[in-house]
Amino acid sequence: MYKRITLLLTSYDGVFTKTRNFNPEHIYSIEHIDYSFFDEIIIVGIDNLLSSKYIDFIKSISSKLSIPLVVSGGINSFKDAKKFFDLGADRIILNRSLWSNPSIIKEISNVYGKQAVIASIDFIDAEDGIYAYDWRLKEKRNTLLPNDIQEIVPYIGEILLQDVSRDGKVIGANIKKINQIINDISLNVPFQIGSCGIVSWSQYVELLKQDKIDAVAIANIHHMSDKANKSLRELCIIENLNIRTPWKFVKSA
Repeated sequence: MYKRITLLLTSYDGVFTKTRNFNPEHIYSIEHIDYSFFDEIIIVGIDNLLSSKYIDFIKSISSKLSIPLVVSGGINSFKDAKKFFDLGADRIILNRSLWSNPSIIKEISNVYGKQAVIASIDFIDAEDGIYAYDWRLKEKRNTLLPNDIQEIVPYIGEILLQDVSRDGKVIGANIKKINQIINDISLNVPFQIGSCGIVSWSQYVELLKQDKIDAVAIANIHHMSDKANKSLRELCIIENLNIRTPWKFVKSA
C-alpha cells in the first residue's frame, strides 16, 4: 500500500487562509498549486457558519481535480454529508459530530462506505493531560476521545490527528507526543497527520515510516510548490517508503 502525501487547505469566508492555533491569520492565493502532485486534497472550512462562498470554493477546486477530494466543515447530519458528496467529495471529515451526534457516522458509513469517513481529533497538550480541542468554542474538551469511540470505530476509515498548539507555527512537529497519542488511543484505524507544525522533510519521512500512519498532510504554504513536493517524494524514495511518483515528475526526469 502506498504512503500518501496530501494537501490540507483551510478556508475562511470562501478563500484559502493560513491559520495559527486554528484561527484565521493570512489570506493566500492557491493559483500556483498543482493539485496533481498530491495524493489527496483536504479542504477544511473554519467558518462558524458555512456560507455559499465556501460551497463555491469547493466547487472551484473539485472541477480541477483528478485526485480524491476530502471536505470538512459543519457536517452535523446525513443531509450535510450528502451535500458534500454531491459536490464531488470522495471523503468527508467529521469532528464536532463525533461528540454531538455520533449516530450519523454509522448512517454515512452504511451508504458511502467507512473509507469515506474520517474522524478528526484536534488535540491540545495541557498541563494536566492531553485533550481534544473544540476549535469553534476555543476551549479544550474533557477528554481526548468521545466516550462512545469504540462504537464509532467500525464505521470510520481513518483518523486525522492535528496539534492545535503547533498549527501554523514553524517550530516543528512534536513527533514524540504524536506517537504517544497514537499508542494511547490504541484503535485499529490508520492515522493521517494533519496540521502539526512540520517544518522539515525528515519529519514527514519519520512520520510516514510509522506503521500506524498512512498519510501526512502538507499544511505549510512553503511546502506546497511543485519543487518542494518533488524534493520530499525523492527523499521518501531514498528512505525506502512506498510512495507514489506523479506522472509529471516522471515525464520531467
